[in-house]
Amino acid sequence: MDKSRLPWSRVTAYGADNASVNFGVNNSVFQKLKSEENNDIIAAHCNDHIFHNCAKNALKVMPVDVENIVMKVFAVFFCSAKKREDLKECFDFFESEYREVIRHVPTRWLSLFKALDRMLSSWGPLKSYFIERGSDNCPTALWAILSDQENEISGEANPTYNELYLYFTHNFMASFQEIIVLVEKHTTAAFNLHNIMVKFHDAISKKINDKYFGIKVYVALKKGHLPDYEVEKFTKNATNAYHRALAYIEKWYPFENQNYKTFSCLNLECGRLPTLDQLLEIYGQYLHGSSKLPLNRFTMNWLHFRVFFLHSNSKVTHN
Repeated sequence: MDKSRLPWSRVTAYGADNASVNFGVNNSVFQKLKSEENNDIIAAHCNDHIFHNCAKNALKVMPVDVENIVMKVFAVFFCSAKKREDLKECFDFFESEYREVIRHVPTRWLSLFKALDRMLSSWGPLKSYFIERGSDNCPTALWAILSDQENEISGEANPTYNELYLYFTHNFMASFQEIIVLVEKHTTAAFNLHNIMVKFHDAISKKINDKYFGIKVYVALKKGHLPDYEVEKFTKNATNAYHRALAYIEKWYPFENQNYKTFSCLNLECGRLPTLDQLLEIYGQYLHGSSKLPLNRFTMNWLHFRVFFLHSNSKVTHN
């Protein structure tokens, strides 16, 4: 920055992943920038990183390690053309189109959803393949959830207790996938982020209140083919995962004390103009003392824009 003669006073925010070297309380890059270069610089944490770690933290206490199962299934077929050919025969038996299993990379943003989605779309043939070969030729983690089907394979409409966790995790990760797509859109700006985070938080809270764990799980539990103690145990574990997700997201994104909340009033897609009080809050926090934009010019610009916005909306309504 100094070599290029770019003043630190013009830097709005520092964006990086959430490692302590970047945003730690002591001796981090952000703290040094704030204390030595620009006291007004804003911490722009990596929200993809927050979502990724939130999902991992929420699911790590589940009794079925779905992430490990997905990786084990991929590993079985990745290096063996013979095994892939044998698997194709299982697809033929189920009269299904053969689809390759997808690799999940633990360090990649939420690749678990796509890998699990593909695995579950082929779950019948995959189960048949591994159960036919028995425990000696099946990854231990996978056999742990299939061993109770050794004599009779359960149908898709009647998942076992262990399979409920596969379907729950799929639905759980779909919520993250939807939000990640919004966050990563090139049109997403700082003033969009707070509403995106609130939407995610509210969606998880609603699932807790509704005791909703995905449509597959909902239908299975309504059928009543599982013992009550298994239903109760699953419900407790799945609800715990939701609560862990909320606790993590609230820890790393302080909803009530967040720059993005202040900026959110600038999101005109909601069809509302920011109030003068909201704009004065932004001015007071980020533009106070600016010689480039004194307060009287700031408020005058707002008044001009308000007239333009209302006039434009009126024309759209009449058309």
